Amino acid sequence: MNTCKSLFSPDQEAKLRAYDRWHRALDDCSMRMDCPDAYHDKLLRQADEMDRLGIVTWQE
Repeated sequence: MNTCKSLFSPDQEAKLRAYDRWHRALDDCSMRMDCPDAYHDKLLRQADEMDRLGIVTWQE
């Protein structure tokens, strides 16, 4: 079980966690249906924050 622990660097783990949060927001069907503007804004805010922190770039 501990063998998987060292597969990723801390930066890679942070990137994977950020991608996971963004994809969970993307898959939020109820928010997408109920408040499409808020849904879109949430995705953009998360992407902007990941870019600001240097976790991802706009190309990613």
